[in-house]
Amino acid sequence: ENNPRSKPTVKITDVNEHLLAKALETGKNAFQWLWDGLPATEKLVTSMLAGIGNQPFTAQVLEQLLKNHGIKITNPERQQATLVLQDWDVIELVEGDGFRFRVELFRRWIAENKPLSKVQQELDSSDTKANNFYNLGRQFRAVSQLKDAADNLEKALKLNPNHINANALLAETYLDVKNWEKGWKTAKAFSLLRPLAARPLLNQALERLIAGQDEDTRLHYYEEALEVDPEHAKVKQQWQKIWQQRGDKAYQANKLDDALEAYQKAESGDDVMKVKKAIWQQEGDIAYQADKLDEALKAYQKAESVDDVMKVKKAIWQREGDVAYQADKLDEALKAYQKAELADKVALVAGDMAYQADDLEKALAYYKEAKSDDKVAEIEQLQMAQSEIGSRLNELVEQYKGIDAILLYDAKRNQVYYNPNSVESHKSLLTLKRVFQNLLPSVENLSQLTYPSNFQHAIFPFVKKGSFHVYCVDELPCMIGFVNRVNMGIAISESEKLLKRLMAQKEQVSIFFD
Repeated sequence: ENNPRSKPTVKITDVNEHLLAKALETGKNAFQWLWDGLPATEKLVTSMLAGIGNQPFTAQVLEQLLKNHGIKITNPERQQATLVLQDWDVIELVEGDGFRFRVELFRRWIAENKPLSKVQQELDSSDTKANNFYNLGRQFRAVSQLKDAADNLEKALKLNPNHINANALLAETYLDVKNWEKGWKTAKAFSLLRPLAARPLLNQALERLIAGQDEDTRLHYYEEALEVDPEHAKVKQQWQKIWQQRGDKAYQANKLDDALEAYQKAESGDDVMKVKKAIWQQEGDIAYQADKLDEALKAYQKAESVDDVMKVKKAIWQREGDVAYQADKLDEALKAYQKAELADKVALVAGDMAYQADDLEKALAYYKEAKSDDKVAEIEQLQMAQSEIGSRLNELVEQYKGIDAILLYDAKRNQVYYNPNSVESHKSLLTLKRVFQNLLPSVENLSQLTYPSNFQHAIFPFVKKGSFHVYCVDELPCMIGFVNRVNMGIAISESEKLLKRLMAQKEQVSIFFD
């Protein structure tokens, strides 16, 4: 309004239903003229496509629509129809292999004024040859000449397979003469065109065909009926009833795959889930027996089998504990065994941890709880040995004044003995004891021996293999001597002279390993 030279713009929101109806009314003559010029097949195709809305469609969509509506045209006829509609600018190609209506107003006019049912009736009337045979068939039927009626109706359908009235009347005629198979075939064809109108004829033929038939035969006809009329509630109910019964029998016989398939067809949701859980339970049992614990756990979880889930979790924790225990990762093993609620194994690991911490009393109590007879005997023997040897080492320390401690390593038992009076009260000596016990067994040459960073050592001169080696540990001289190729002794003193005097008495040390 402000600038008369500019072109006016129209938004989609500006076009309301009133204006749309007015546009359709204005263009109806042009639309009718265009419609009248379309061939019969193109009219059927255009009517169907207009009914699905303004979204693009593909050749596959058109093929499915024809099938759904029971319209029988060949693939070449369908392809020719799309070419003609493109030439007439009714439809146009879109991105990919799809089509859409070129003019939305024309599509709306067809959808409102030319629905498929109306178009089919118009085409029936306009197909003169087919319609003449149809009228002849109707006349023969009126005077009860049913064979002649059927012959003429067949000729009408041969010329026009989509003739609504000819399909309906032929189905009725075959049923009247009790030709159930042909009546069934024709009723199915009619059902594709007009499902609701054909349903009484379909029911009549179906009841006759399944009377006295076995279950498989009845299922066959039910399935054929549902193919042409999927919404036929009564037929679907009977079909599902048979599958429900089959599912029950298969489930009772533990044929779970067959039961699952049957219940799925019966659309019995609760029974489907019941069978799935039974299948998962079986899969879990098989995996558990094969020691495939991770697979078993997943299956039992899907089966919602709480007890079995916990059973497998405990087995997994036990496996993790065993692996950690073999790797001497005692903390990890203890946690895993605790989750698995394995009291004996928890006690065994706790005993090992106490043993490593030199708490023999606590280790003994745990081993007894774990019912580990071998380890109980080992601790008891060690306690006896330590008591005896420790007492004699105390005597040696008292004899050589100035000796702070004596430690002896028994490679046969992998044990370190010491004089309790000094070592237990001296932190650095306890640390040295652990180093001595953990490192020396794997060292064949003393020059390879290393200590933690807080220890320093130096090798004093020595004469030959089997002689005594003098070390300084934390600036504290200590003597390590071979009693034999494996067993070793260590004495700690500030006096190197005293150490040499002690180790000169090699026989006094060796008696502890006899």
